[in-house]
Amino acid sequence: MSENSNRLEWLDAIKGIGIILVTYSHFMVIDDFKRYILSFNLPLFFVVYGYCAYRKNNLEALKKTFFKRFYSLMVPYLLWALIFGPHTPNSIINILYGTNQSLTSAKSSGVLWFFPVYFLCVIITESVLYLSKDNKLVIFITGLAFLLIAWVLFETGVRNIPWGADVALFGSSLMLASHVSKDWIIENKKLHGKIGILLCIVGYLSGLLCVKLQTEHGYTQMAKADYGNIFFFYISSIGVNLAIFATVKYWYTIKKSKLQNVLRLLGANSIMIMILHRDFVVYYPSVLRITGISKSNLIAVGVAAVAITISYFVGLPIRKYVPALAGKRS
Repeated sequence: MSENSNRLEWLDAIKGIGIILVTYSHFMVIDDFKRYILSFNLPLFFVVYGYCAYRKNNLEALKKTFFKRFYSLMVPYLLWALIFGPHTPNSIINILYGTNQSLTSAKSSGVLWFFPVYFLCVIITESVLYLSKDNKLVIFITGLAFLLIAWVLFETGVRNIPWGADVALFGSSLMLASHVSKDWIIENKKLHGKIGILLCIVGYLSGLLCVKLQTEHGYTQMAKADYGNIFFFYISSIGVNLAIFATVKYWYTIKKSKLQNVLRLLGANSIMIMILHRDFVVYYPSVLRITGISKSNLIAVGVAAVAITISYFVGLPIRKYVPALAGKRS
């Protein structure tokens, strides 16, 4: 098996961890454990893209990337938003606006906010890599500039911009930081061994920065640009996820297991799971009320496992027979 194949497998496993945590967080009670998970679970997907991104050789290749990502992200976004929501003029306008708030107003699926934001982040990140000629220092400084702009927008209350452009600036800063971290940290052999272990511990601990943040909803919500402290959220997003990268990559070098295969399969199908677990989130409170079961993080584990399993298997025939809904071509 080639090195590239191994690399893709462990990155898919990381996305598998991400989709498990995203799904689980939707059923959890609001406590410090949930706040910790939310400090890095959605940013994980932005960090993965930044790690994999590379500078395209010419404008034609760059345009092909844009069209490819539009098809894989925006086509399923529009199709699913229309499936979940009513087809009234007002609803369609809100869907085209493309934010968590507008999707809620359209009575569609709020989880779909991720797709326009992610698409914008890809456009921004790929453009920066191309224009900077992959100069790592320029890329890092540009990412910090995007972070500062996102902070100004957050502090001045400018949110709910079409396609979540304000959130996309923050997401792009994560992608760019991850891109430079690949050479500066993850692949840097000088930081392996005891130093690497220490950095991993620091990375995992960085998520604690977001545990006690004062936010509008009681925890950080990237979907609504509710960061509490955007710089703490940035540090935890990068710190915890780079620690996860290093841990999973090392795990793949020492042992092969069935769990890795499960995580890889979930990661490869993370888009469909993200979309399809939505109904479980919607009806979960009603089921608890009818059954008289108290909400708890232990119950959330079981519900998340059921939601992920069913979403995965429902998603397989959709990918095969209606590939456009999964962002795939036939």
